[in-house]
Amino acid sequence: MRAVLDEPGKAATSLSYMWAYGRYGPGNSIVLYEYDPTRSSEVPKRLLLNYKGYLQADGYDGYNAVSSQDDIIRVGCMAHCRRKFVEAYEASVKGQGKAQEALLLIQSLYKIESEIREQTRDQKKQIRSEQSKPILEKFKLWLDRIHNTIPHESVLGKAISYALNEWKYLVRYIDDGQIEIDNNFIENQIRPFALGRKNWLFSQSVAGVKASANIYSIMQTAAANNIELFPYLKKLMKELPNSQTQAQLEALLPFADRQLTKK
Repeated sequence: MRAVLDEPGKAATSLSYMWAYGRYGPGNSIVLYEYDPTRSSEVPKRLLLNYKGYLQADGYDGYNAVSSQDDIIRVGCMAHCRRKFVEAYEASVKGQGKAQEALLLIQSLYKIESEIREQTRDQKKQIRSEQSKPILEKFKLWLDRIHNTIPHESVLGKAISYALNEWKYLVRYIDDGQIEIDNNFIENQIRPFALGRKNWLFSQSVAGVKASANIYSIMQTAAANNIELFPYLKKLMKELPNSQTQAQLEALLPFADRQLTKK
């Protein structure tokens, strides 16, 4: 789950937020967008009411309340951790320094992930235990060793603090082969908003924002499942008005009709 800043229309009195969350899985991915005027911790609590399972997110404190629930297991995002060290690397003289050591370790973790992409859930867990875990242990030792030798307010100091604060969540992906190393799936769904909000992402009313969120949810879920968008929307507009039962509605979900999958 991740919140992204939205700039609504003139009708709004303050900045508001479009929240994005979803599930990644071959053939049954889901992408949902939800408008809320705040970035409060109450939002994820409301969106994930009665949810049970893994919650993968960045280090935003607003997720603390919902992830403290007994049925939710929080997982960190290695991409966000890496981003902090990239910033430190770019801020260092000629790109040299300690940040490079962290980036090389993270690169090794991602190399393993690329090699096991097509493996089964159990195979991923075993390989991560054998190959990723030692690298993570080395990374943690490195963080502990230099933590107090770097000014905490420096760019590198902040990257190290982020990694240490998130550590128990960052390493959790090795415990289950169905978990990704990062939440880039949702990050990629946010990117269109970030790129286009200055030009086209605006609404004149709360109702308009909520309608947009529903449309984005349908279209991005279809795209995430490799569905031909135009034929799917034609089918949806034709059959949705006459769909009354739960079964009829479920049959219209983007991943329900594999005949529309892109070749």
